[in-house]
Amino acid sequence: MKRFDELTANEQARAIDLEFVALLRYIVEYGAQILDDDDAMDAVSGAIEEADRMQTPWFAHEYVRDATYERDGETLKVSDLLRRIATEVAHEHLYAESGEYVVHGIAGVK
Repeated sequence: MKRFDELTANEQARAIDLEFVALLRYIVEYGAQILDDDDAMDAVSGAIEEADRMQTPWFAHEYVRDATYERDGETLKVSDLLRRIATEVAHEHLYAESGEYVVHGIAGVK
């Protein structure tokens, strides 16, 4: 098993991309209120509503990815916030190497 900082630059980028996509899917599929930032969550909700209004709910993740919100007169991208979260989550994981046997869901192992 490898920690995030033991991965190559390409592996790190891939790990972050996978977490980013997982976050987008989770937000769109479950309407998850995972962001502590109310302005960002309003932008996410608006993006999902816009996808529904346009009758293209299958593109909701793209609407969310492209959404922006205002903070102190500055326009910020929801995707930048999600990428920061994805990076933090990616740092928390262990990564299996080829041929390693991995058991998922073991709680309380010390």
